[in-house]
Amino acid sequence: MLLTPAEISTFTSITGTPTQLQIDSVVRNINLITNNYFVSDLCIASLADFSGGSGGTITIGSHWEDFGFMNGDEVYISNSHRNDGYKTVSTVTTSVMTLVTTSTAIAELSGRTIYFSVVQWPEGLKQIAAQMVAFDVDIRPNQDANVKSITLGPWSETRETGSDQTSNYPQSMVNALSVFKLASIR
Repeated sequence: MLLTPAEISTFTSITGTPTQLQIDSVVRNINLITNNYFVSDLCIASLADFSGGSGGTITIGSHWEDFGFMNGDEVYISNSHRNDGYKTVSTVTTSVMTLVTTSTAIAELSGRTIYFSVVQWPEGLKQIAAQMVAFDVDIRPNQDANVKSITLGPWSETRETGSDQTSNYPQSMVNALSVFKLASIR
């Protein structure tokens, strides 16, 4: 997990109480802004069987431990039908990975190659992420000044003047993420 509510309080003077949904939203925004999912070189590709529910399991035909996966790891899953994203491991035993109760798996027999990578969050990212959460909790809901609205047909969008046009965070926060950006081809 990139950030806990206690760490947000350490890095900012946040007055509101952040929810896990707000923290998860900031992580998704960081992924989009940086084109980086912060995965390590500890990565495997395998067919997998996901058993659904809170604290679900992921079964592969090999042994997780042989690849270096351990209890407590955070993994990023990609190329599945329903289980892409960050999950936290509770236990790893032979071919079964059990997730913590806050990580949910959706029942799925993949039938295709799924990628599992251990996540390594850089320490410097925590402070930026904490500032983004604090902005979402304390500033964004009360922001009236310097707002520009755009309407196109039935769609409308509101942006803060001086903010990044894709994420709607202050440009200074987005600029701080530039050291974590990976090149992409669009």
